[in-house]
Amino acid sequence: MKYALVGKIVNSFGIRGEMKVTIETDNLHRFDKGNTLYIGEEHEKVVVSSSRIHKGCCLLTINESFDINSILNYINKNLYVDLDEVRKPGEIYFDDLIDCMVYDNDILIGKVIDILEVPQGSLLQIEKNNKEISLVPNRKEFINSIDIENKKIVLNVIEGLL
Repeated sequence: MKYALVGKIVNSFGIRGEMKVTIETDNLHRFDKGNTLYIGEEHEKVVVSSSRIHKGCCLLTINESFDINSILNYINKNLYVDLDEVRKPGEIYFDDLIDCMVYDNDILIGKVIDILEVPQGSLLQIEKNNKEISLVPNRKEFINSIDIENKKIVLNVIEGLL
């Protein structure tokens, strides 16, 4: 199983078993009723009973438990989803791109070492064969193809890109 962080339980909220969760995902549907989440490093499986957004946080109840005492042990633990459960066919995550080899047609340029998020989108941080670092926008104009199974990205290299 491959887990992705979606939030952190920071406190209880009220006395009815709601947990205050800081949100670490851009997909708020991860917290929808009936979805499965995993708590802490032990990845305890729980099911969402209810959720709502309140002042930038998610208020969450799990396992049909509406008692504050049932959730106190979860405070300061992370919430995860299992990517194998939630991934749709053809969907690519940033983690999938790390360590992909990058090519200009058949010429090896280097490999992706990180993904940087900027206000305009995301950038592939590529360590070239000569150990220099290049940043390439993660946009279809610059990427011809991505083959996750073979860890291969083919770029559309234009003048000044690298």
